[in-house]
Amino acid sequence: MPIWLKRRLRFYARQLVGLDYAAPALHERDQAVYQVFDQRANAVEQLCFDKVNALEEKMEERQQNLMDRFDAVSALLESRWSGVESSLLSRYHQIVEDIDKSVSAAPESFSNNVNEPVNEALSDEAYSRLQEVCHDGADRAEEREAFYQRLVEQNLPNTGGSLLDLGCGGGELLATAQESGFQVLGVDHNTKAAVDAERRGVHVAVADLLDFLSEQPTGSRDAITSLHVIEHLPITVLLGVFRECSRVLRPNGVVVLDTPKIASLYTLSQYYFSDPTHKMPRHHSLYAFLLAECGFEDIQVDDLVGAADESKLDLESLRSDVSKAFESGSVSETEQNLWEDIVKRLDILNEWLFVGRDVRIVARNRGASDE
Repeated sequence: MPIWLKRRLRFYARQLVGLDYAAPALHERDQAVYQVFDQRANAVEQLCFDKVNALEEKMEERQQNLMDRFDAVSALLESRWSGVESSLLSRYHQIVEDIDKSVSAAPESFSNNVNEPVNEALSDEAYSRLQEVCHDGADRAEEREAFYQRLVEQNLPNTGGSLLDLGCGGGELLATAQESGFQVLGVDHNTKAAVDAERRGVHVAVADLLDFLSEQPTGSRDAITSLHVIEHLPITVLLGVFRECSRVLRPNGVVVLDTPKIASLYTLSQYYFSDPTHKMPRHHSLYAFLLAECGFEDIQVDDLVGAADESKLDLESLRSDVSKAFESGSVSETEQNLWEDIVKRLDILNEWLFVGRDVRIVARNRGASDE
């Protein structure tokens, strides 16, 4: 074997022997590195766990704070609303009680005469001027004309026919109906109003409503209207008028009645008592009941839009603003729910204070054919 090869083999042998001595040290070093890595990994894991626990505790505390605030605000609103509602109910009952006392104390001469003057000093001309004040003034004639036109188109038979208007005043409704093809006749106890109606080209009888109705032939009319009259009538006279209307109307004839909506505090405080001839306020459900008792059916009661509606709180824009704020993220879901609850309560307040000033009652005569 060549000497150089022997020397090379001895060199490799010494290298292999050196590796055998170094292997244990390398293994121990690897174990130390792995142990350090495990310790650091465990430390990082524990740190993350502690952070998550702290964040969860903080979120729970914040959520509890929000719920406590919400409960506090809800309790405050409930307390304040209960006070407002109680005050409104108390005031309403006090008004009704005062009215009852006034009616009980009224002299006998005010009891049953439908056509009695307000007092000896108030002439028919003066009462006509009072009516203009109560019904928003003569300067709104164009609005009233449109109002009567809608009534004719929406509530009277579209086939025309004969119309009797009880308490017709100046005959504005009669004139509108006559232009639409109706044969019209009115009755009113106010001579000044009758003269004004004649100037409009319609005939008006000056007479007591009940006496006039009792003289009309049975089944002679297709429609009877009476706008802002029934609240002036004593209950016994009102029943007589309803019974006579049923008799005078043909089967399926319609009666249309407008009257103040006394369920509206706005009506009671701003309008109803401005006319001294108004009787004690009656709910529209009473009129509907009396009509049914006197032979009418398909009775509908609808609010009429008026001055009160213009004063309503604008809740739709408030709802829209809250929804936009929630979508943009500027308010939380809890705050949105709170505002929606406030809007619901304001809705109730709107219904108490600012419902339509008047109601319209439309009923169909049952007639002999349905009995």
